[in-house]
Amino acid sequence: MAKRISILGSTGSIGVQTLDVARNLNIEVLGLTANSNIGLLEKQIAEYKPEIVAVGNDRLAEELRGRIDSAETKVFSGMEGLVRVAVMEAV
Repeated sequence: MAKRISILGSTGSIGVQTLDVARNLNIEVLGLTANSNIGLLEKQIAEYKPEIVAVGNDRLAEELRGRIDSAETKVFSGMEGLVRVAVMEAV
């Protein structure tokens, strides 16, 4: 069975390092969260193609939706979004 993970804080130093490990070990990334660095998160979405992502607030979520293919990745915001990523059943 393939390993699947979600990464909370994917744009921070530990999150970036964890994504590097996931890439090297061919681990599927299903969810990502970031507070406000949507520029880096956008790049991570393009590479890892997660099912869902969450950002800190509604304004950032709306901006991110306009920058990515929302048919592939669903964008949520705030605490509700963070919880959605954290409790994904597929992980």
